[in-house]
Amino acid sequence: MGKAVFLDMDPGIDDAAELIAVSAIGDWEIVGVGTVAGNVDVDLTTRNALIIREAVGGKFKVFRGASRPLVAELRGAAHVHGSDGLGDSGLSLKSGSPERASAPEALAELAESGEVTLIATGPLTNVAIAALLRPEVAKRVRVYVMGGAFGLTEWSRGNVTPHAEFNFWQDPEAANVVFSAFSDVRVMPLDLTLNPAFWIYEADVSALKETPRSALLRKVLRFPFSKFGRLVPHDPMAAMMALDESRFVFRDGCVSVFPSIGELRGKSFLYDGRGCRHHRVAVSGDPSWFRGTFLGLMEL
Repeated sequence: MGKAVFLDMDPGIDDAAELIAVSAIGDWEIVGVGTVAGNVDVDLTTRNALIIREAVGGKFKVFRGASRPLVAELRGAAHVHGSDGLGDSGLSLKSGSPERASAPEALAELAESGEVTLIATGPLTNVAIAALLRPEVAKRVRVYVMGGAFGLTEWSRGNVTPHAEFNFWQDPEAANVVFSAFSDVRVMPLDLTLNPAFWIYEADVSALKETPRSALLRKVLRFPFSKFGRLVPHDPMAAMMALDESRFVFRDGCVSVFPSIGELRGKSFLYDGRGCRHHRVAVSGDPSWFRGTFLGLMEL
């Protein structure tokens, strides 16, 4: 039995790349994958998680989660991820279906049975619901999040508005619930993922040894390579942060996110304060280690 890891995600091209890589980590046991509406609707994110599971021969369970943010309406990102969420790659699901339990229920149940590492790379709706339904979950779960643009580095800027990163912008109320409920959340923000030293290019993927994972990755990444010329690996970087925190440098403080009103919707803040839970936001890291580790997992 390896370290118990629950992935909460909205696949999504970079979520799919994350899941392909994480499925190859030998000392991790994926105890569940929760899906949430975000990049595309929850029916598609669930289907995409099942497609990746089937393609990599995974045994993990998939749990369908929230179909919309806590307060605002869902606004997807098909222009970035394709109409199917997987870059219109033509991948289809041959068999398999999600479990009966919802993603928040599954996360809460798993946390009650033992300590769980949670890597959340979509809007935080499922995680917030789990914490609201069963507050004791926060005591048993170590949380890693992809989200936010905090203005802490030269690369920091929003990717959906000038102020906001997509996941926090999609459900800022859920993000605030999570940062209020959990302690020591590790955050991978745009402040670091937009550093070009971490990006993945077509030549990197073309050079990989032929395996089921590398072949799948090539299909999924055709869309971003043709449209943008690279993959900005937001979600894989969050997973690799969970794999080895020592490869990253953090700034500590309180985190809050502006709610679903006005131009500042989803804007994230890191500040010194009392009476709030403190968290850790990644501001630098080791690009060579990240790229080598992430791409190396594709050859397993």
